[in-house]
Amino acid sequence: MTSDRRSPRIALGALFSETSHFLTTTAGLDHWRNTYVLAGNDIFSLRGATCEEAGALNVLDAAGVDLLPLLAARAVSSGPTTEEAYRWLKQGILAPLRRGLPVDGVILAMHGSLTTVTEDDPEGDLLAAVREIVGPAVPIVSTLDLHANVYPIRIAQTN
Repeated sequence: MTSDRRSPRIALGALFSETSHFLTTTAGLDHWRNTYVLAGNDIFSLRGATCEEAGALNVLDAAGVDLLPLLAARAVSSGPTTEEAYRWLKQGILAPLRRGLPVDGVILAMHGSLTTVTEDDPEGDLLAAVREIVGPAVPIVSTLDLHANVYPIRIAQTN
């Protein structure tokens, strides 16, 4: 007996770093690349690693989900991220999401205390942009570190 039901399509991405305003330097794209910036299918190289994306991949693989890889970017703690780097990383998540629609859900691994030189809540900004793309009915899940800054916009955009 065959089923006509399709597997759920889930988008997976990450924007994970912690900002320290005690540091006088800013974090450009090179700083992010020192840890990793993985686009598309390169995200699958995180299988078996010790990060949120790897945990999500384990669960999604076991569930037989149709996975849409976006961009996974991680950087060690730093001063605020430059506006140019943030725009580039944000588009690295949003562009493949737009191209890959429709999706049944979105998972974003985020630390929760990232800032840029011009944005106090880039994670909230990213979640709002994702919500605009996927609409109000698609679940968006975000992981956050236990000491994250949780702004109202983040709560409003996720479910």
